[in-house]
Amino acid sequence: MRTKVHIRAGIFVVIVFSLFATGCAFQLRQTAWTESARPEEITGTYTLILYGNSYLNDIETVAILDKEGDRYTIEPYAPDFDYRVVKGVPAKRALEQAYRFLKSGNSAYYSAQLSRIVDEKGAVIGYELRPLYEPFVYGLADVLDTNYWIKDNKVFARIKIKPFIERELFSTGGREKSLDYGGSHFMMRFRITLNGYGASMTATTSIHTISHLTTAISPYANALQIFTT
Repeated sequence: MRTKVHIRAGIFVVIVFSLFATGCAFQLRQTAWTESARPEEITGTYTLILYGNSYLNDIETVAILDKEGDRYTIEPYAPDFDYRVVKGVPAKRALEQAYRFLKSGNSAYYSAQLSRIVDEKGAVIGYELRPLYEPFVYGLADVLDTNYWIKDNKVFARIKIKPFIERELFSTGGREKSLDYGGSHFMMRFRITLNGYGASMTATTSIHTISHLTTAISPYANALQIFTT
């Protein structure tokens, strides 16, 4: 359940430490990989994971088909508002919905890349469908990095924009649009909802201290609601 919260130091301390833990987690050894796949090999029933497409032209968008009935469960390593899950979808319909999801997300979309996700022994865990964009828009067609690792039969999926593309998207004149006051800082992703309009977007910023974040968003306090899960 989503709960409206005020901008309080305690809330953001929890978020910052969660983000720090996330960064540490991704130092784990990768134990699952992707390799090229063909649509006709996808059979059975799948849990469809639709990640991203959170706002207009969101490029951090991927569809994952988690094979049901095997020992693994795939889960994005992300807040649950970044994705939705549909269980018990037959293979053909799951793939159709995945393509439709990607096509609806970004006007620069022109194709998609299908890969199987396999464990260390080559067993198929599921499938990944990622968008390919017109290269002249972002500099190349494939803008995402995806990584998978296995822990206790759960496969965690990390989905990120390629670093140099992210720098371009969040920069002006080659400098990051971040609250970088020197020293260590964290990239923070949060959702904002415009009061009374029912519209939402996801934003990314960089924070060094809680007070810096509060200062950055305080001018918009009357127009924004910040939600956590």
